[in-house]
Amino acid sequence: MTQAVQPSMVQDFDAVWHNVHVATMQPRHQLEHMAATEAFGALQDAAVAVKDGQIAWVGPKQQLPAFDVLRTPLYD
Repeated sequence: MTQAVQPSMVQDFDAVWHNVHVATMQPRHQLEHMAATEAFGALQDAAVAVKDGQIAWVGPKQQLPAFDVLRTPLYD
């Protein structure tokens, strides 16, 4: 069963890209969701969300915050 998401918990993004591979400039020890065996700053199967022309969120696709999928363009 899925849980309902409270409207106040839904993020307001302008666009979301998912199923992407991302290189970050954060050392791997600062990214708690990265496995120790992954290369420096590499995220596989990630997502990137933008708001007002800036990156608002980046991380593993499974941890992507809730957003309005009907109003937000989603790119694969």
